[in-house]
Amino acid sequence: SYPLVFVGRGKQERELIAQITSCLSKPYLNLCDQVSWREFLLLVKNARFLVGLESMAGHVAAAVERDELTGIEHFA
Repeated sequence: SYPLVFVGRGKQERELIAQITSCLSKPYLNLCDQVSWREFLLLVKNARFLVGLESMAGHVAAAVERDELTGIEHFA
């Protein structure tokens, strides 16, 4: 099993992550408002699966040559 890592910026994303993680029974790492742009790129580059709130994470995955990552977009 792979760890779940949550990243994001701002109040809206913090609240959404809190809502999602309140339902989880498995361990996770909440890095919302804690990673730099460079650290985000490394997280995406090393990810096994990617879920994004919008298309930006998918574009980042393509930029770091991880086109095979599956992106799921959520339109809030």
